[in-house]
Amino acid sequence: MRGDAARFNRLLGYVGGKAAQRAYTRRKRPVMQKILTITLNPALDLATGVDRMRANRKLRCTGARLDPGGGGVNVSRVIRRFGGSSTAFVALGGPTGRMMRELMQAQKLDLAEFAIKGDTRQDITVDEHAHGRQYRLVLPGPRWSRQEVKAAVTALEGLIRDHDYIVASGSLPPGVPEDFYAKLARLARQLRKRLILDTSGAPLRRALKAGVFLVKPNHIEFADLVGGGRGGRGDWASMARLGAQLQQRGEAEAMIVTRGDKGALLVAPGEAWRLQAPKVNVASLVGAGDSLIGAAVLALARGETLLEAARLGVAAAAAAVETPGTELATRTETLRLARRTKAWRV
Repeated sequence: MRGDAARFNRLLGYVGGKAAQRAYTRRKRPVMQKILTITLNPALDLATGVDRMRANRKLRCTGARLDPGGGGVNVSRVIRRFGGSSTAFVALGGPTGRMMRELMQAQKLDLAEFAIKGDTRQDITVDEHAHGRQYRLVLPGPRWSRQEVKAAVTALEGLIRDHDYIVASGSLPPGVPEDFYAKLARLARQLRKRLILDTSGAPLRRALKAGVFLVKPNHIEFADLVGGGRGGRGDWASMARLGAQLQQRGEAEAMIVTRGDKGALLVAPGEAWRLQAPKVNVASLVGAGDSLIGAAVLALARGETLLEAARLGVAAAAAAVETPGTELATRTETLRLARRTKAWRV
C-alpha cells in the first residue's frame, strides 16, 4: 500500500511538507508527453438547485454556479487541477463563448480557441433537494457551416502533429459530419499519435472503424458496439471476451468500460482487469467520465501503465460523483480513493 501511495502521489504531483517538496523539486522528473483535448461542442454549464420540481410554478433556486463545460474542456480542467498541463482546442462563439473563454483563462488553461459564428450553447443542471433527483437539460449547440468544418480539420492537423495524446470528447454539433472523429483517428494513426475517444452513437462507431488507441464507452454504449443484447450487462469475463474481439478487429487498442457503481472493465493488450473504487456518497453524476479520462491520460502521459492509469481514473470518477452539480474530481479525494481502489484480473 505504501508503494501505491507513493506512485499516485507522484502521478498527481502531490508532495506533502516543505522538506519533501524541496527534495521532490531537486529530483529529476520524467518528461511529460504533450496532451491535446478537443471540444467541438462545449457548453457554459449552469448548475443550480430547487426544493421541489413543480410544473407551472415559479421555482426559487438555491444559488447558481457557472463552469466551462464540454467533454474535452472538463478533461483539461482535471489535468490542470491534478498538476499537469494540456492544450484545449475549443470552438467558441457569441456571448456565451466569451464567458467560456474568460472562465477557462481564469483557471489557467492553455486555450487553442477556434472561432465559430454561432453562439456557444448553455447546459443547465438542476438538483431537486427534496427527492435527491438531478435534472440535466442539454442543448444541441450551434450549427456549423462546411467552411467551419474544413477550417477545424486544418487547424487540428497542426495541433495533432505537436502532441502525443489526443483526447476527443463529447458530442458533435449540428452540421459536423458523423465521420469527423474518424478523420481524426486516421490522422492520429498516420502520425503515430494516441487518440483517446469518449463519445457515442454513429460518431463512435465510425471512429472505431478507423481505429483508436483508447475508447471509454459506458456499459450501454459497449452493448451497442458489440451487437446489443446483454453485452454490457453480462459477467466480467464475457465482456472481456467481447472487448478482445474489438481489439482483434483493430478498432481499439484498449478500452475502459464503465459500469456505474459496479466499477469498470479495462481491456488492455493481452489482459483484462476489473476495477472497483470504494463506495462513496453520490451527489452528482456530472463530470465522472471526464474526470476518469483526465486522470488516466495524465498518468499515461507521465509514463504509467494502462492498468495504473485506469485505476487512477476510476478513483477520479468516484471522487467526482461526491461533488455537487458540475464540479469535477479533486486531487486530494482522488488520492485518497486511489489507494483503496482494487483491481482483479479477469
